[in-house]
Amino acid sequence: MNILHFAIIVTLSLVSTYILFRYLNATASGEGRFLNGTVKYGGSLAGFVVVSLVLFGGYKAIFKEKPTERVGNSIIKPTSTEIDINGRWLLEFREPSVDNIRNLYPTGSVCIRQEDQSTAFIISGDIYEDGQRSAKNLATFRSEVGKINGNRATFRYSMTSNGGVTGEANIVITNDVPKMLLVDYRDDNDISPPIGGQFTLTKTSSSC
Repeated sequence: MNILHFAIIVTLSLVSTYILFRYLNATASGEGRFLNGTVKYGGSLAGFVVVSLVLFGGYKAIFKEKPTERVGNSIIKPTSTEIDINGRWLLEFREPSVDNIRNLYPTGSVCIRQEDQSTAFIISGDIYEDGQRSAKNLATFRSEVGKINGNRATFRYSMTSNGGVTGEANIVITNDVPKMLLVDYRDDNDISPPIGGQFTLTKTSSSC
């Protein structure tokens, strides 16, 4: 709440209280804790307190502040979106880029956490040779706070295995409640051409 909004609410409270008690003969009383005692009050003061509480409560309900998220050393305040990507997803590589020797197409399980349809989200997951949790674990990864912008989303990731590889990924979003996502990724390295590729995410559950 900024100073202008605060001043407007206080002014409306004063005007409303004046009208109620000057022209409508309203009555009110109340009490509250102060230091170690109880303070009782009545008349226009009680009316002012009641009106103020109602107006401040209405303001907070209408102009509910979005939670802040930390991205690196910066604080962002996510906006809302109609897009819903929250839930559990099946990860499937579109090319054998993780294990070229055996020509495997690893799969995995991914969780996307997006609260209250915010534009901010976090991704974490595991990648397996055959998509089963009992299989050999190839890699575990987690993202920083990602951002949805229109029909695309971006996030940075880091691997807890494979030498702590980091990189950036871009998601293509085709509708507001997608069942499948296409993701392009590229690792941070000095190799030419850079290591990267594509994988798809297919939704399996609306929650993690």
